[in-house]
Formats: sequence, C-alpha cells, structure tokens
Amino acid sequence: MGPTLSVQIEKRFHQGFQLVADLEVPLQPAGVTVLFGHSGAGKSTLLRCVAGLERPDAGHIRLGDERWFDAAAGVDLPPQRRRPGFLFQDYALFPHLSVRQNLRFGAPDAPAAAIDALLERFDLGALADRRPATLSGGQAQRVGLARALAAAPRVLLLDEPLSALDAPLRMRLHGELRRALAEAGVPAVLVTHDRAEALALGDALVVLERGAVLQQGEVQAVFDAPATAAVARAVGWENVLPVEDLGPDDEGRAVRWAGQRLRCAAPADQPAPAAPHLCLRPEDLHLGAAPPGANALQLVLRSVIREDTSLRLELEGGLVGRVHRRRAAELQPGAALTLWVAPRDLHLTRGGGR
Repeated sequence: MGPTLSVQIEKRFHQGFQLVADLEVPLQPAGVTVLFGHSGAGKSTLLRCVAGLERPDAGHIRLGDERWFDAAAGVDLPPQRRRPGFLFQDYALFPHLSVRQNLRFGAPDAPAAAIDALLERFDLGALADRRPATLSGGQAQRVGLARALAAAPRVLLLDEPLSALDAPLRMRLHGELRRALAEAGVPAVLVTHDRAEALALGDALVVLERGAVLQQGEVQAVFDAPATAAVARAVGWENVLPVEDLGPDDEGRAVRWAGQRLRCAAPADQPAPAAPHLCLRPEDLHLGAAPPGANALQLVLRSVIREDTSLRLELEGGLVGRVHRRRAAELQPGAALTLWVAPRDLHLTRGGGR
C-alpha cells in the first residue's frame, strides 16, 4: 500500500459517548472516502480530529510520514500546521469579502495566476468580484471548494458539503461536485448521512455507528454486501430479518423465514453466518407468480402507504415491499398476495453490529 492518511484514535465525551476509529485512507490514487452513518454516529467528530479542531484522548493521526497527532509521543499539530483543505457545511465564506478575496484568504501567499486558475477551473471568473450573499447555493459551494484547494492541501476534508441545500439542488450538484473533486486530484474525506450522496461521490465507504467503525471498503461493495445486520440497516436495507439456516441448497444456501423456505445466492461452501439475517430491498420483492428459479412467497398485506410515485407495502412478518403506484387498485389491506424474489437479490449476513 502507498502513502495513507492513517487514523487510529479514541475520543471520549462527558456524556458517555466514545469515538473509536481505525481507518486508512489511500493518498494515491486520489479518491473520495465517505464517512457514512446516522446523525450522532461520530462522523463530524472524526473529521474535526483529523483537521486538528478536536483533540483525541489516545491514538495517532499520520499523513504519510508526517505525524499530525500522537498521544504517546505528545505530538498535536495545530490546524495551521496540518493545513488540510476544509469545507464546512455552510462553506464559512466571509460575507464582507468578494469571491476572489475569499480564495485569497485561503492562500495569502499564492501568486495571482494560481488564484485566477482556480476561478476559471470552477467557472467563477465572472463572479470574482461578487460577495457571497449574491451567490446561489451551487455557486457558494464552488467558491468554498476552490478556497479549500487554494493552499494546495494534501488532503481535503468535507463536512456534509451539500446539507445546507434543498433536496432537488443537492441531487443536481452531485455530479458537479464529483467532477470537481476528480479534477482537483486531491484525496478527500467526506462526511454524509445521505445514501444517494455516498453512492454518487464516494470511492470508499466507512460506516460508523455510535462512535465505532462497523465496516469499510469500496462503496458499492459495502452497500451490496453489508457484513452485519447493523451495517445493512445503516446503508438502507429496509428488510433485515432473522432467519434459520437450512444449509447448502443447489448453488445457494437455504433459510427459513416465517415458515417459508427461501434460497439465497450465497456460495454453497460458505459457512453460515452467526445469528443469520436475511437482507432484502423492498424494490426487489415483486408481485405475481414466481418465474423458474425464484423464491415464491404468500403473505398477507397489512397496509399500503403512498410514497411519491411508489407504494410502500407493509406485509405480515414485518416484511416491506415497494411497487409503482399504478398497482394501487389491486392492493387492499387484508388480501393474500403472491410475491417472488430472485435468490441473487437476497443477501445473508450475520446478526449483531461488529
């Protein structure tokens, strides 16, 4: 492995909350590592510890060969000596300064040509003399990112950079921010609790819950194959159900849930996980007769809830399905439904959190 941002820290609070983090962020090639989890998981605290805005109680933080923090050796570099690029939730732009002056504040010794190059890279040339109050949300985000990059940091830290924007604008800016980060060529660590944002922006994912790292790896791999039931819930699997393992079955593994036998596409020679749980996304549960090779289910519909263009089906046993709203006429609470799910859409994981 090449140079990394190595973080192994503990941070304790009087209220009883404790952050225990152990992760490695590669610096080459530059990519985006997402710190992901619910509010209160410890994501922003971890980012602030890396930046030097919070002091851990134990452990170390190293960027390549540089020791930023080492509790045992008494090393704790202040933020101005670590010099990461830091983009806050509200971008922290100075309202009395122009766009150009905001960038200049981030790098007072940078040549004018470097500032001009950043303005052009982020399409801010025409806005250089305007003040933050006159900018749109997307423009302010670009100014904040350009200022964070002005001092040529070796790592960029972003704390929920889109959270201050409304949902439609956040979605529109996913691609723009991803392109900007890729063009910057600087490794980034980004905090978010939004699944769509994590998938759109991240290369690697670190899942945190209650101050602990539950799983880390490539973004899609963690979302598709959570290592535990707790990770599955954290990354949005709405159906995480305890099941009984029945052993290998053809090319998969059989389990029993609510008296019904189901087959997962897990490797047959893979040992059953401890306290097995079955993970199923609502959109992968289909109405109608099962095609060959699929799992058939007969379940009673408990309730139907409208969700924008879809219907949320709450079924017996706590199972949740989702279908397009055009199916509303055929869905009446109390009805027995015929459903199916493909073995490949069932993920078997172990219970517990870590």
